[in-house]
Amino acid sequence: MERLPFTFYALIQITFLFVHYPTTRRFPRIVFFTCLLVLLYYSYTGYSLQSPGEDYVLGCSNGILLAVAVYMTFLCPEFPDGFQRVDPTKNPDPIPSKLPFAQKLSWMAKLAGNVRRIGFASGGGAIDGPAVDANVNKRGPARNRFVISRAMLSILCLAVFHLTLLYRLQNPSFDPALHGGVHSGKFIRMHSSLLRRFWEVLVWATGTVSEMTFLQSIAAASSVGIGSFQPEDWPPMFGSPTHAYSVRRFWS
Repeated sequence: MERLPFTFYALIQITFLFVHYPTTRRFPRIVFFTCLLVLLYYSYTGYSLQSPGEDYVLGCSNGILLAVAVYMTFLCPEFPDGFQRVDPTKNPDPIPSKLPFAQKLSWMAKLAGNVRRIGFASGGGAIDGPAVDANVNKRGPARNRFVISRAMLSILCLAVFHLTLLYRLQNPSFDPALHGGVHSGKFIRMHSSLLRRFWEVLVWATGTVSEMTFLQSIAAASSVGIGSFQPEDWPPMFGSPTHAYSVRRFWS
């Protein structure tokens, strides 16, 4: 396979941005969604990063783009005018579809670059997040508790991540022969029992979740500690499992 050109990858990202263009007409979004679908198809079938690990990450990233594009194009009737920035220090945003063109591009980029819509509220009942309190800056103890809790969570997640990493090093579930070529090995030992494979995937997933939560917790504790963000800007990266029975609740 030919190596994925940067210009082609940039074109995918630009097309994904314009899926979020704030217009009340659905047809333009369908057009950009179709273009994105074609580009992703060629990305998967015609190009490679020449590394199994990098190709895996690229595939996951493109899959997220596709899932979000499907949601915004076909499953989000409140888009775009139902979305508003949540900021207690400012007046409500103007209606997105009525903004000047340059401001539409800015609004579009902010929404598309924020996959979980943190900081946005939707009148249609999408991601509203916790209520924002304009006096949150005055609650020093609450901010301190948030920073301490996130710091402790980061320590716990780092410990869990290293335990899963140690287990994987001592019990290599993933074939190290991957460095020999794209087709040189299998990710999981296929002669393992089904229960064994499930356990190996669970350990890998636990390590991945703990690593991501660790990074988010460090960023949250640091940014809230120096006053750049408020605790409400940092909801848990992975909420309650009971909220994951629909796409809408999963992302909230």
